[in-house]
Amino acid sequence: MTRDEHFHELYGTYYQSVVRFFIRMGFTPDESREFAQDTFARVYEHMDGVQAGALVAYLWTTARNIGINAIRDRRAGKREGKNVSIDDAGEVPSRGRLPDAVVIRRETQERIRQAITRLPPASQQALTLWIEGRTYAEIATILGMTLNAVRSRIRDAKKRLRELLGDDVPLPSGRESEDDERQ
Repeated sequence: MTRDEHFHELYGTYYQSVVRFFIRMGFTPDESREFAQDTFARVYEHMDGVQAGALVAYLWTTARNIGINAIRDRRAGKREGKNVSIDDAGEVPSRGRLPDAVVIRRETQERIRQAITRLPPASQQALTLWIEGRTYAEIATILGMTLNAVRSRIRDAKKRLRELLGDDVPLPSGRESEDDERQ
């Protein structure tokens, strides 16, 4: 398989998952598609220096880093001041509050993150990969376990999260497809 064929296979397999990953990070669908394109451009640029077996991990690491950098850039942008003459000082708009829905979503995400840290490490890994959009088969390969073990870990992790969070907090969702159910 040529380099370009390998890349096209990688792109076809993971593009939608990478877009969903950025959407779950809080970006708009347009931003998420743009960041996914940036991710794949960087992967393509560096794929010769990455071992074939590590290319998927490199893809997800690159996506995560692009997302984190975009969040940092936004935060830094908020700190940039605007020079205003003293005569116009009364016209400077005050900082607005975040919409309640955004505040609630962020608080919920933080509660979920905290609850996930209370899970056993193996359950944390399986659940995190599932939330990132990986299939059970991919998770089994990455973690070196059977499909039944992956299903069991994710089921137990979701059950424990429900105990920790209660019924009022929606559990994170991952990739659920017919392929997962048939395997």
